[in-house]
Amino acid sequence: MKKLHLILITAFLFISCPAESYEMHNLFSSDRKSPMLLDFKLYSNRLVSIGFDEQVVLLEVLLDNSKLVHDKTYSRLQNIDLQIKLDAGVEKRLSFTVANNQGNTARFSIPVVGINMNQANALITELSTKGTAASPDRIELHITKDGNTAGLCLSDAIIGMEDHRFHLPDLKVKKNDIIVISWDREMPGGERTEKNGMYNTFFINAGSEKTLSGSNGVVILFSHINGDGLIMDALPYNSSSASLSDGYGNEKSRVSAERLISDGLWEGETVNSDEVTASRVIARYWPYQDTNTKDDFYITAARNSTFGNRNTNVIHTD
Repeated sequence: MKKLHLILITAFLFISCPAESYEMHNLFSSDRKSPMLLDFKLYSNRLVSIGFDEQVVLLEVLLDNSKLVHDKTYSRLQNIDLQIKLDAGVEKRLSFTVANNQGNTARFSIPVVGINMNQANALITELSTKGTAASPDRIELHITKDGNTAGLCLSDAIIGMEDHRFHLPDLKVKKNDIIVISWDREMPGGERTEKNGMYNTFFINAGSEKTLSGSNGVVILFSHINGDGLIMDALPYNSSSASLSDGYGNEKSRVSAERLISDGLWEGETVNSDEVTASRVIARYWPYQDTNTKDDFYITAARNSTFGNRNTNVIHTD
């Protein structure tokens, strides 16, 4: 029996050895913990730098299912050359398998999106969350700096918890232009561009299969979604009667709001959604300011939403 055990162990070691120049793993270590990915960043739209909680080696790297040549040394920081330069706003899927010195492996898949060096800036200025077929869930963006919209991404939560995220098309926009996004239905009147005096209004569809949360949710505008994403603006909203998830109504809402607060992108209570209906929406006070508080917003009076035009500050009163 001892001879048989020795043969089996020798065979197992032989089969388990990684190919090429990888080091021999210690298969008898008591450490069975898989490596953890900490963060990643994209540089020059080509180099992805990935941080881990321990030294790892890359076993396989795929970009949209195409194999990439990669380094074969152990390090906490692994750099991957995508071997192409991503166009601004273009999203690809980077998948990779790593192993630590004890032979524990882990596989990850992350989105990488080309960063736009001429990106417009925008604010969320109006939000409908209890839409109907005639008046769907919509999000309005007001452009605050000239540029183009490639890479801008709207999401109903932080990255990793979202039901849907939408990459805006590459639109050339100027300050004071407006973009209206229909979240889960076809835009009434169809996708189009309208000239309104000195500015343009763009009407586009986001194509979500789910509506926005009616009472407890968040809408986040990302400049890009690499890593944890770079947040440009956000609008968290909640009902005063919400009791679950520390008063945020659900975990997606809670975790997203706490990320905004911890990053210094929101202060205090979220926008109160109690009075929101199909005809009353959340709007930003004109002239638009961004103090990252609920005081930037109000609930419109019935049938006083202004999607595609400047907000009027006509407030709902009991």
